[in-house]
Formats: sequence, C-alpha cells, structure tokens
Amino acid sequence: MCSRWGGPRPCPPPGATATPAGSPDRASLTQSAAAPVLLAVFAAAGLDPVSEVFAWMAGTATLGMLVLMSLICLAVIVFFRRTRADPRPWHTLIAPLLGLAGLCGALVLTVSNFPLLIGGSTGLAVAIEAVLATFFTAGVVLAKLRYGAARTTGHPPEPPDPAHRELEELA
Repeated sequence: MCSRWGGPRPCPPPGATATPAGSPDRASLTQSAAAPVLLAVFAAAGLDPVSEVFAWMAGTATLGMLVLMSLICLAVIVFFRRTRADPRPWHTLIAPLLGLAGLCGALVLTVSNFPLLIGGSTGLAVAIEAVLATFFTAGVVLAKLRYGAARTTGHPPEPPDPAHRELEELA
C-alpha cells in the first residue's frame, strides 16, 4: 500500500501511466514545446550552447537532484522512525543517515563551487540557486494548500485531471 492523493490505496503497477498509449504524453509534449523556445531565447541572446547553456542547465540539474536526494534520505529516516514499519536499524536509520551525510557533503561542495560548476559569475550562480529555491518553495506552498484543504474537509483532494482519475479507479 502507498499513499496517493491523500489516502492509502494500492500503488499502480510499475511503469503505469495516465494514458491508454502508456506514455507520459503531457510531460513529453510540455518538454518538447519548452526546449525549442528556451533554445531560441538563448540563441537570440547570443549565448554559447556548450559553455553557457549546457553548463548552466547541467549545474542547475545537479544542484536540484542533490537537494531532492538529500530530502529523500531524510524522508526515509522520518518515515521509519514514525511508523516503525521495519525494525532493522541498518535499513531504516544507519544507511539512510550515511547517504544523507554523503549527499549533504556533496551539496556543500556543489553550492560553494557553483559559480565554477556553471562556468559563470557569482551573481548568475545566486540567481540560478534563487530560481531553484523559489520553485521548491512554491511547490511546498501549493502542496500545503491542496492537502491542508483535504485535511480540514476530511476528503482527499481530487486528482488533477481525468487521466489520473483513471489510474485511481484502476488502483
């Protein structure tokens, strides 16, 4: 069992998607539409595709992934401390703590050397970090608003679109 949309239900099978075709079509279309727009903006600005565009995007992705993986290690620890679902300390505390320590070390090195990583200035590094922090904060706020409303009404929030409702019905 896993918790989706605010209530415990069986998880869909691995690889399940929201479309009959079995593909993440909306995500693919969104990315496919955004990529040429961003490339056009960077080209119009006269930026070098390798030393600037690729370096900035790769650095941004690296920083974002390190933060997410660190949060996942923390979530594993918190989940198993709260639920006591698994009594094995290696699996539920020691290994996740070691992973968290390593990831936090890598995160400190990445943030302290971020201008070097992206091949840009300190100002650009701070701007990219601010964009990541802003979107992370916006996601947390939106989740709190959405799931906070579910807690006060006692009903889980509706899935965001009909395709997700189909997945809920299959579960």
